[in-house]
Amino acid sequence: FGPWKAAGSLPAPRAAAGAVVLNGVVYVAGGYGPDGNPTDTVFVASQDLVTGALGEFATNDALKLPEARAAASLLAAGDGLILIGGTNGTAYQPTVWKAVLDKGGKLGPWTPEAALPVGIGEASAALVGDHLYLYGGREDRGPVGLVLRGNVGKDKDNLGRIVSWDIGGAASNLPVARTRGTGFTATG
Repeated sequence: FGPWKAAGSLPAPRAAAGAVVLNGVVYVAGGYGPDGNPTDTVFVASQDLVTGALGEFATNDALKLPEARAAASLLAAGDGLILIGGTNGTAYQPTVWKAVLDKGGKLGPWTPEAALPVGIGEASAALVGDHLYLYGGREDRGPVGLVLRGNVGKDKDNLGRIVSWDIGGAASNLPVARTRGTGFTATG
C-alpha cells in the first residue's frame, strides 16, 4: 500500500452517509448535510479499474432517494444497491429500498422492499448467499444488539427481492448493543 492522497471531493459535505462500490462506481447515498439534516442525494464517481484512480464525484439525480436518510446501511448486491433503515431526522425508519441494475448496467429508481420489523439506523449489514443480515444499530429508544435476517426471494415473482425479515431471538443477538459497527463479507 502507498500513502493516502486526495482523490476528489464530494459535491457537498456529508456525515453518516452510506458508501459502497458496485461495478467500478463509488456510490455515496444520503447522510447529514452541512445543515445537520438528512439528505436524499446520491453522489457517484467512477473508478479506473486498471489504475484505481477515482474520477470526480457528481450528483446522480436519477438515483435520488425516495426520502431523506442518514445513518442508513448501504449494500452492494449482485443486481444493484440496497439501502436499509436510517433516520429521516425525526425517527429511525424501517424502510428498505433497492435500486436494480438493468441489462446495460445502469441502476433504476429505488423501489421498496419488505420493511424491517423496527426502525433502525447506525447498523452494520452484510449480504451472505440468500440472506441479508443487519447487526446492532440504534432504534429510537437507544442502541440495540438485535440481529435481523432478511430473506431474499427465489421464485420468479420475487427473485432477488427482500421478501421478509426474521428476528432470531436472544441466542442469535449480539452479546451487547453496538452502533456504527463496520463489517463486510468475503467469499471463501
